[in-house]
Amino acid sequence: MIGQPRVKAHLDVAVVDDDKVFLATEDATYLVEGRAVNGVLPLLDGTRPLDEIIAGASSALALAPMMAAVRRLERAGHLASDPAGDDPSATAWWDKMGVAPTASRDALETATVVVHALAGADAGPVVDALSAVGVRVAASPDASTRLGVVVAADYLDDGLAAINRRMLDGRHEWLLCRIAGERVHIGPHFRPGRSACWACLAQRLAGNRQLHEYLERKTATTWRRPAAPPALPSTIATAAAMVATEVVSILVAGSSPRLADGLRTFDPYTFTAEVHHVVRRPQCAECGSPSLPSHDRPVVLQPAPKSFTDDGGHRVERPEVTYERLVKHVSPITGAVSTLKRQTIEDNGVAYSYASGHNFALMQDSTYFLRKNLRGRSGGKGRTDVQAKVGAICEAIERYVGVFRGDEPRRRASYDELLAAGEAVVHPADLLLFSDRQYDERHSWNAANSSGYHVVPERFEHNRPIDWTTAWSLRDDAPRAVPTGYCYFGHPDIAEHFFCASDANGNAAGNCLEEAVLQGLLELVERDSVALWWYPRVRRPEVDLDALQEPYVDAVRDHYARLGRSIWMLDLTTDLGIPTFAGVSRRHSGPTEDILIGFGAHVDPRMAAMRALTELNQFLPAVCEVAPDGTTNYWMDDPDAIEWWTTATVENAPYVTPDPSTPAIDPQRYAGLSTDDLAGDVRNCVERIGAAGHDVIVVDQTRPDIELSVVKVMAPGLRHFWRRLGPGRLYDVPTRMGWADTVAEDGLNPTSIFF
Repeated sequence: MIGQPRVKAHLDVAVVDDDKVFLATEDATYLVEGRAVNGVLPLLDGTRPLDEIIAGASSALALAPMMAAVRRLERAGHLASDPAGDDPSATAWWDKMGVAPTASRDALETATVVVHALAGADAGPVVDALSAVGVRVAASPDASTRLGVVVAADYLDDGLAAINRRMLDGRHEWLLCRIAGERVHIGPHFRPGRSACWACLAQRLAGNRQLHEYLERKTATTWRRPAAPPALPSTIATAAAMVATEVVSILVAGSSPRLADGLRTFDPYTFTAEVHHVVRRPQCAECGSPSLPSHDRPVVLQPAPKSFTDDGGHRVERPEVTYERLVKHVSPITGAVSTLKRQTIEDNGVAYSYASGHNFALMQDSTYFLRKNLRGRSGGKGRTDVQAKVGAICEAIERYVGVFRGDEPRRRASYDELLAAGEAVVHPADLLLFSDRQYDERHSWNAANSSGYHVVPERFEHNRPIDWTTAWSLRDDAPRAVPTGYCYFGHPDIAEHFFCASDANGNAAGNCLEEAVLQGLLELVERDSVALWWYPRVRRPEVDLDALQEPYVDAVRDHYARLGRSIWMLDLTTDLGIPTFAGVSRRHSGPTEDILIGFGAHVDPRMAAMRALTELNQFLPAVCEVAPDGTTNYWMDDPDAIEWWTTATVENAPYVTPDPSTPAIDPQRYAGLSTDDLAGDVRNCVERIGAAGHDVIVVDQTRPDIELSVVKVMAPGLRHFWRRLGPGRLYDVPTRMGWADTVAEDGLNPTSIFF
């Protein structure tokens, strides 16, 4: 028990009716009842020991109730154990911080701070603000120096690398700040060995400042006039005072609660503040171990029991838990996910959709890639708001992790050299599946292809040395050599020899490796099924949605009916036997039908149907706004999508409607593939894909700074739903399964998938 207690100075204390004590701050109110509390409260001023307080209390109060009253106030955190300072407001501040006023005074008297300004920044206002709060500023470090403060005009200033190295070598703590600009930056508080370092921060900053990086590379050939940082003397003084407050907190308490593992931004125009988490990167070349965990080791599936099977897929944990773990990675400044925005306007209980931006390092010095990166978006959908958020965050992280950064395990050789050495090497043609005609006509095709999705690369050169990544075959439990340029976005091999383009097919994220592999596998199966239906334009049976006995289905149909739309589902399941469905919807009034299509594949047929519906819902906002003349105001500016919506009808594209010659199928006909463990589901899928003659290959791309497993899954021979028309399943399976009499390249759908 506190020997010489006092009520903390930041509390407003009031006694009502002799037995009710209210203690209040601006944010909270506490009530302590009992006459004993009222009896001792006026004596708790920090000037007398506890035994004197008890002796001086009313003789009408018994000892035990008085002692209990003091203990209650102490346990609730309302009492301090040291004398108040001379300044009541300062005492209240430190009481609120949980720091003894005498300790704060001693800390400030015995510590010094060194302030340094980089080019374009002025340290004067920070020095003045520190002096005003009693912090001693030294010209150079000495034995009493506790903290360095660096004032920068740009958090990516080249000079910060050297400062970071010196601070790490000397194990000195330092605070970075920017006091002039559209947004004031304060922090992080770098603590060598305990927090991220500046290099960790810079890696994330650069990926979120793609235009800045592009312009910096172009300064040798392009005239540039950088913007002046918007600021007034008053805003600079305010920012400097905020920095001083954080410095005082660090000197006195050892850390700042506002800068723990992050930085704060403050907008002087709107008076709004934001917190941006700064992640310590275990693989950081400056403060960590630059060697990543070896991703060329075998991929071994471990038991992964399912605990959530209701929305978005089968998972090892609930989406709410995943969201709480990953939300710190969302930030336009420090995030692996730069933005997270809801796409659906109204909360209709049916359609939830989010778009997310991903932190993508500028891979090539090209306006084309700059535009592609800046416009790049990931998406998430679900039956609940949190599931849609999680889906968008995970897909953006999947893209972020999939970027080649140069620290990935790889080796350099030509295809011919690996083959001569007897290695199991995957030829790019078996992954890409372009036809000879596509290669022959690539120049004219690429010139006319506006979307970039269906670009045709150059033929692969067998004798050209490239980087190879060691992947793992789940079918054969053996290594496979795969081109690194196919496994990662932006590999420099592609700029030198354009034999493939960045391709997210099979990229997937999950709470564990098994969850990620299953998601990647299901994406491969889904896109293969779509290609085998779309390009041959075959008619497929309808899925009996009533057989699902799912209230959500009824809610979706009712919602679409209110929008003047009908909805149905097609069975696209192929010889693999893994349930794959397409949800389709058309508009009934107006000059266009605005046909929407969403896909879903899963080991659980019910989940496959739900995925198809939620993906359909994801596209719905793009066609929901109708002008007074009945035309659609499209939210997307994709020319291929708009071309489809404005021209496609169920009459000229009958393959999007159910085959009238076959009855509707019960989706439960595909039941039995799902288990209670994700590893079991993966093995079942691998077995079915293997029986069809295809390998399943995995590259583990997981990075230690992200609490999410990320993989690239490949199944050579399975089709992408982009326009890749080489021989194989695209022609063989539809005829073998009786979907079509013949399939030839000349007769394939002239409309390419635009999703």
